[in-house]
Amino acid sequence: MTRTNCQFCCCGISFTIAFASGAILVFCGIFVAREYISTKDFAVAECITTGSRSEGYRECKGDDGDDDTYTSSYPCIQILVNYTKSDSNEINEGIIYSSGVQAHRDDGMCSAYSCFEHPKKNEIKLEQYKDKWMASVSTPYTCYYSQEEPEKLVKEIKFTREEVLHAMIWPSIICTISIIASVVSFIRL
Repeated sequence: MTRTNCQFCCCGISFTIAFASGAILVFCGIFVAREYISTKDFAVAECITTGSRSEGYRECKGDDGDDDTYTSSYPCIQILVNYTKSDSNEINEGIIYSSGVQAHRDDGMCSAYSCFEHPKKNEIKLEQYKDKWMASVSTPYTCYYSQEEPEKLVKEIKFTREEVLHAMIWPSIICTISIIASVVSFIRL
């Protein structure tokens, strides 16, 4: 292999690694950092599921993967809880959500979201979600409430600040090094 071919291969490999780590960085920004930002002000509490209620149907838009969009609907189910903050014995009421992102959606306070093309699939999925929560009625568990909007709760905090930093820093470092290696290899061609 000649020196030019080797440099061309190094340039290609470095560019591929830079592209892959850039894609990972975007993915982490969308899914990891967004979830962390949604729950960073949440504090620990003790919850008891007390019931559920239906708030009608909500419209949603989806993409079937073939560049075709569709409009569907899903039942808006609220999972109701009573909770006590770790620093008091006062009982508070709230709604528990499937994620921090879901807690901040503008869809009318639905505990979970499902947007399949066929509304019946959405009904089945959200009915299963409700049944899971109703199976543990009156059983205490740890949860987290929003200090800004105390009626919004989640069962778990999915990511810590350290996890988000690692998820963002390492792909950034790898992407930067790969871009530099690509540029250096390309200049030497």
